[in-house]
Amino acid sequence: FPSPFTETLQVQALFDEPVSGALEIYDLTGRLILLEKIENQAFWGETISAQGWASGAYLLKLRTTEGVAVRKILKQ
Repeated sequence: FPSPFTETLQVQALFDEPVSGALEIYDLTGRLILLEKIENQAFWGETISAQGWASGAYLLKLRTTEGVAVRKILKQ
């Protein structure tokens, strides 16, 4: 959150038990913009700087041992 965002994006995830995985953000051409590892966490949060990112839509993918969640986010 927020979406749409301007220069920073706050991402948080709460899991049933500690998990490992990764947060991936892609532009709509499929280019990987950001990769953040998650190591054995029950709660994970990160403030991401989007300075230098072009305005438009991005795909946020959270991949863990529990599964995969994908959300569309918008940068103003």
